[in-house]
Amino acid sequence: MCRYQDANVGTSTLEGERAATVTVCEFSCNPSAVLAHVERGETVEVTRHGKTIAVVVPGAGVIGRYAPLIAKGIIRVKPTTTRDLDQIPGYAVPDDASPSMPMGTSTIGFVETVRTLDRVGSFPTAMQDLLADFTEILVTDEIRDAAASLPGGVRTLDAVHIASAQAIGDALAFLVSYDKRMLDIAHSVGVPITAPGMSG
Repeated sequence: MCRYQDANVGTSTLEGERAATVTVCEFSCNPSAVLAHVERGETVEVTRHGKTIAVVVPGAGVIGRYAPLIAKGIIRVKPTTTRDLDQIPGYAVPDDASPSMPMGTSTIGFVETVRTLDRVGSFPTAMQDLLADFTEILVTDEIRDAAASLPGGVRTLDAVHIASAQAIGDALAFLVSYDKRMLDIAHSVGVPITAPGMSG
């Protein structure tokens, strides 16, 4: 029997922001009270012996749109508090797109970016910076197989990016690229594309 009427919700710091905290015991005794805090827009950390083991975030809005992809293990989102949602990076895209749309790339994109930066200078925190600002689309078996079956004319790593965009499905607003071959193949398989600032 649980003796808690309401979760004893305290505060701690999550990625520089204040977040509510409960212990595993408090959460297990009264999950409804914890979820009531989340429904009010709060982010709640669940701790065991002072260490955060889970973060519960509100399911509506930007993050909720991607919940099925997170559950399937297709994407991994950056640690987020509710105050971060308005700060998710976005591109200037056509007028019918959401201005606060989150940005993501394949695991391959993270590696490509860091290796390119290493060729032009010293950026020791590049990977950590990317992981903090962008959603990572993991290279799953589904993405690997889809990339292998794309039409010819696209480079291998670009095929992984296109297959990653396909895996996002209806949650994808646009695949952003400036590579014409990649855009052509993506468009041919039904992936919505854009190249902001690029004509024709």
